[in-house]
Amino acid sequence: DYLSSRAKFYFDHKFLADSYYLLTLDNQAARHYEKALESIDVFSRIDQFEIYKNLGNIYVRLADYDGAEEFYNKAHCLFPLSDLLQVN
Repeated sequence: DYLSSRAKFYFDHKFLADSYYLLTLDNQAARHYEKALESIDVFSRIDQFEIYKNLGNIYVRLADYDGAEEFYNKAHCLFPLSDLLQVN
């Protein structure tokens, strides 16, 4: 059904993105995080927050500080009091 296929799409891309992120393969990680965001509407704000935070971290590593700020701001809008963003 539609929901289970969207869930599989999300989890497949999130898994790949997290794996690439840990390996610091930033371009591949960013591509899969962005794919996961296409189906994020069926998942929690915590998942969305984590993806935005990680994309912010990736853009910092790529020295794209404007891009990093954009994703950190998106994460901040979801959880403005998060301690995880205070270190970024």
